[in-house]
Amino acid sequence: MNALRGRVARGGAVISAGTLVTRVLGFAREILSGAYFGTDARFDAFVVAFSVPNLFRRVFGEEMFERAFLPPFRRLVAEGRTAEARAFLVRSFLLATAAMTGVALGVLAVLPWIVRLLAPGFDRATLVQAVVLARLFVPFLVVIGVAAFLGAVLQFSRRMMLFSLAPAVTNIVIVAVLVAGHRRLSVTALVVGWLAGAAAAVLVQAPAAIRVVRALPAPGPDAAPPALAPALVQGGHVLAASVVLKSVEVVDRVVASLVGAGAISSLYFAFRLVHLPFSVLSLAFSRSLVPELSRLRGERDEEGFAGMIGFGLAANLVVLLPLAAFLAILAPPVVAVFYERGAFGVRSVAETSLAFTWYAPAIVGMGLIALMNRVFAALEDNRVPLLAAALGAAVNIGLDLALYRTPLRQGGIALASSVALALQAVVMTAALARFGVRVPWRRVLRETAGVVPVLAWTAAVATAWRLRWAWDRGFGWSLLGLVAAGVVALGPVLLLLRGLRTRRVA
Repeated sequence: MNALRGRVARGGAVISAGTLVTRVLGFAREILSGAYFGTDARFDAFVVAFSVPNLFRRVFGEEMFERAFLPPFRRLVAEGRTAEARAFLVRSFLLATAAMTGVALGVLAVLPWIVRLLAPGFDRATLVQAVVLARLFVPFLVVIGVAAFLGAVLQFSRRMMLFSLAPAVTNIVIVAVLVAGHRRLSVTALVVGWLAGAAAAVLVQAPAAIRVVRALPAPGPDAAPPALAPALVQGGHVLAASVVLKSVEVVDRVVASLVGAGAISSLYFAFRLVHLPFSVLSLAFSRSLVPELSRLRGERDEEGFAGMIGFGLAANLVVLLPLAAFLAILAPPVVAVFYERGAFGVRSVAETSLAFTWYAPAIVGMGLIALMNRVFAALEDNRVPLLAAALGAAVNIGLDLALYRTPLRQGGIALASSVALALQAVVMTAALARFGVRVPWRRVLRETAGVVPVLAWTAAVATAWRLRWAWDRGFGWSLLGLVAAGVVALGPVLLLLRGLRTRRVA
């Protein structure tokens, strides 16, 4: 188990490194967007327009391939049925591409109604601009879907570096187009950049993915077509769960449009900021577990499978609980360091900090959900994530409607997400027992006991830093303050992680 933990840790480190590069570039994109456009109506229109293809990308993109189609592929390879695995992969790709093309055409036909549903509080000029941008975005749905499928193939084949760096190419292209075209094209430059960046990701990943397929033996002429029906059933569960979750995002934006101008943009910038550490740390780690979970399940190693889940739970809790406290306490300086420049002024910082403070706790639920989604994908049963998503959505929407009129405003919408995600994570984890998975809870508790004093230390250091550091001395001084606070407050987390990796299984 120690060797397996080490392999997962190395895979997670590779993905984290690639994801860090990608997210740094992504934040360069967000910083430039904030500097060029601020949180005004133009960027509100872009956020709503981008949410249309982004909704269907999540529904038919990474989650679908990673959780429904690729676990059976990995299981077939582990069982030695490599020719069948190749045929399964090729048929899955053709089916997915055809489905995404059909969806794109259907979306194009009803775009004005979708945009009106997403932002009923928009004035006519902003609504028209959002519809125009959304129409330009439609091809992105197909192109980024193909890129997501190719990336999933690389991930399950353990080509981790290329898998994690391909999105960096997308961001490099977006930044280049944005810098070159923002004056002449305004927010349309972002649309052009996303389209070109998605195409670049396909071109970067395609050669390696093709080599993966060609390395597998071709099925014989008399071989029966691979059975896609079980994967399609699981895909239906993933699809339904994704629709539920993206519907919550839609409701969040609808409610935010009722808060007032800039609320949608501030939630967008705040969530992107929370997503940076989540992607670099938790999501990267969970994705490194995917091949091993599928392999252990294929080999019917129940003890190893449960032990790997316990390792994932402990690692997420040890990292994310202190990090959530750190980000929530230092929300205003974090937002200011990342975004305050150009059109993103004092008002934008205040509005985004309000949302970010209450989004920060969501990182814990997000991390555990990312892990559990991949555990149930390895079990080839995505019903529990669907039911948990439905429960979380109901709670989220109810809290949205209860909190947005309070002084929290968009912060209430962010808090609703944090509460609902935590509930969803608890439900999914508890449901493992129904599948006969005996998670070693005593070991998990033993390995995470140290997080309590570390959490108290992190909160105390972050509070002292926020009160005593001179945050008004400019960008360089504020950045130095954040880095120093992070090293001092979160340094003990590294010791806990080292213990997780090296501790022997009882």
